Amino acid sequence: MNTFLDQIEADDALQVTLKKTRRKKHARKLVKKHGAEKDAVIGIGGDGTFHELVNGIKKAGYQTPIGFVPNGTGNDFARMFQPLEASAFIDRIKQEKYSNIDLGYLQSKRKERYFINIAGVGLDGKVIQLVERSAEKGRSGRLSYANAILRAFFTFRKPHLHIQGDDFEYRGPVMLLAMCNGRVFGDGLIIGPQASLTSGKMNITLLGKVTLLDYLLNLGKLKKGKVISHKQVFYHRTTNLRVNRISGEVPGEADGEVLKMKSFNMRVLPKELTVVNEIIEK
Repeated sequence: MNTFLDQIEADDALQVTLKKTRRKKHARKLVKKHGAEKDAVIGIGGDGTFHELVNGIKKAGYQTPIGFVPNGTGNDFARMFQPLEASAFIDRIKQEKYSNIDLGYLQSKRKERYFINIAGVGLDGKVIQLVERSAEKGRSGRLSYANAILRAFFTFRKPHLHIQGDDFEYRGPVMLLAMCNGRVFGDGLIIGPQASLTSGKMNITLLGKVTLLDYLLNLGKLKKGKVISHKQVFYHRTTNLRVNRISGEVPGEADGEVLKMKSFNMRVLPKELTVVNEIIEK
């Protein structure tokens, strides 16, 4: 990573200012303060850092291009782009050879949130809660995520939700509802195998009455990005989604960050974000 930064700083055509985050949500504050005056904002970190940058940029009303340099634990969102090479990345900045990708937008009565990769409620939200608690105790994030999935199956109780999309409706218990702009979450699990950053639609993966045994039997398919054939696993595509809580706790997450919305609307913002990285087209 130091070599990458050295090459960027050594290029006379670029004027680089480095800012270090010191706490949660600090990246969001930095980009709100400095984002308007820069030709591009480059984030170095994991999905959580990128999530903060995007929310800082969009909530401030800026159109500043964003670049993603993966340096986190799972780096799931970065898998949607070509492998990073410093020289090619620098050339894209100098030539302003950028791409436009879709964003997800979540809104409840009191809150709003953008997401770039995957947002969900249910088991994944519970897992993120457990991962954050284990991280606070100093454990490895990579190991704790795998352990948290298993722990979550034993402690999580499925909420009952009413879910409405463009052309589908579901009412009942939900193990997991994943809204997929990207394909990968959970450190390599391909929950949205057909998702695309430029389709103008959100891929929805919905798990109803799914058990721990079902999960273990299909873990190989999740890692390989194969569609799961199960009577309680549903795949949809939509531009809008309405999620209403009927009963139960509704833990949520957006790009691996805790999401506190029990009922909300989701909509796709087509080609809303300008990015430096080169997209891998399916």
